[in-house]
Amino acid sequence: MTPECPHSTLNISGNLLYDKYEQLISHLHFRMDQVEKIVKYIQEELVKATTFRAQELEAKKGQLIDAERKLASLEDKILNDVINGDTYKKGYKKFSMEIARLKSEIADLSEDLTAKANEQIALIPELLRLPSLFERATLNQQHSILNRVFKQGLTFKDEGFRTPWFNPQFGHNYQVLNEKRLLETEQPLEDFSIIPFCGDQGTPLQHLQEILRIIREVYNEKQ
Repeated sequence: MTPECPHSTLNISGNLLYDKYEQLISHLHFRMDQVEKIVKYIQEELVKATTFRAQELEAKKGQLIDAERKLASLEDKILNDVINGDTYKKGYKKFSMEIARLKSEIADLSEDLTAKANEQIALIPELLRLPSLFERATLNQQHSILNRVFKQGLTFKDEGFRTPWFNPQFGHNYQVLNEKRLLETEQPLEDFSIIPFCGDQGTPLQHLQEILRIIREVYNEKQ
């Protein structure tokens, strides 16, 4: 990788800056226990989602049958002069829109989530090798990854990098980065020990979706 700017607010120049940057990138990886937690999370959520969607699907099918019956009844009423044309038009528009919406929702709920979940699971172990994948990525892809790790950018000062926000999911590496004077953050150090891997701060995938998308892109481009 050439010593290009890893972020729009950072200008890479000189051997020291280049070496520090390379060392920083080398620590942007996950631990095996994190990977295992994410895979378990996806598998558990798949079971929950499948059960919920099956229930929703049956409910939507029932609503569709009801809407179609109402539309048919409306047509009978106009044919038998029970209602006038204006009432029919209003009812027809209402029930037609409802039927179209329900059919769209039924199609979405009928989609098999297993393939999508398995695709994500296949990508998760690559988080263990994120630094090497970073080397293979394009400059724009590198920027996108860094924007998810250092949300508000990086600056270089006093032979080290600084950032206002460091993705907590990479927080297990912060102590080493800080001891090596590679990174300082404005976040209190205790944040990295109290923020759970999932829960109130969001799901394990919340801050990773863009990184996983880039991993998929890199592999597709190399094939």
